[in-house]
Amino acid sequence: EIEENIFKCVYQARLTYREIFILRKLSEIEENIFTTKLVDIIYPKQFQPSCYKEGDAEMKDETKKGPSGVGETGMMKITFIFIVMEYVQTDFRKLLNSTPKTQLKEEHIITIMYNQLCALNFLHTANIVHRDLKPGNFLIDSTCNVKVCDFGLARVMPHIPSVDKDMKKLQKELYKYTSSSTSHKERKTRLGEFKEMVTSALSDTRKDREKTPRDISSVIMSRWYRSPEVILTYPYYNQGCDIWSLGCIASELVFCCSTYSQLPSFDNRKRFIFQGDSCFPISPAKGLKRSEKNESVSANDQ
Repeated sequence: EIEENIFKCVYQARLTYREIFILRKLSEIEENIFTTKLVDIIYPKQFQPSCYKEGDAEMKDETKKGPSGVGETGMMKITFIFIVMEYVQTDFRKLLNSTPKTQLKEEHIITIMYNQLCALNFLHTANIVHRDLKPGNFLIDSTCNVKVCDFGLARVMPHIPSVDKDMKKLQKELYKYTSSSTSHKERKTRLGEFKEMVTSALSDTRKDREKTPRDISSVIMSRWYRSPEVILTYPYYNQGCDIWSLGCIASELVFCCSTYSQLPSFDNRKRFIFQGDSCFPISPAKGLKRSEKNESVSANDQ
């Protein structure tokens, strides 16, 4: 057994042909947490359905047997589910915490950050927002291959056609306005027209965003990796929150580079960009008292 928490037990297993895998045991718990587990299963399956075969998930039948040997309820009760997953040696959290013992060179950081961006681009191309990017949710092997995990808080953001349409139009117009063949006076006149067009396009895009439904859960991201719009409880956010989180992780990687980690003043505990015990209103400090029903302190709490 590698890890155990309220969501799952994680085991390391070796199959008959000696390849190592990870077994995630999803136990029966509260319905809302079970829904989160299902999301964690569905999104990776959406990307590579061929990887999921019969036998990847096993259900244990705990129904009471009657005299005839048939379950009295006539239904199968799911006690737990096993998911067979690829084994990856470690994650970013363990890697960062091992600094300065583990020295990261500039080449390592460039490769890791590039692979992170490729993984995130793959998600966003599929209109998936992870919403919980942090070092512990990036797996890494000895060759710097990066895997994204834990899709329990991920959501599908509906595609907004007007954004692509407006961007293509703006790119064409910007090329005309900055062309060297036009005079300075003409470029200045067109610049005012261009500003009006940008304002109009952004206004249309915002209207479309406001019409787009958002299924936002009550828990999102670790406090040190939350984007400003999430911290300020802005009701409309998109893939940009993942970009912000990835930037925070990238800064930690750079900070753990051998160039910095060998300095006398190096302190691994201070690698976070935004330090603190709380991220109000989403994550108040531990000493803040809440009501007996554990309700939010204010209307802005998530």
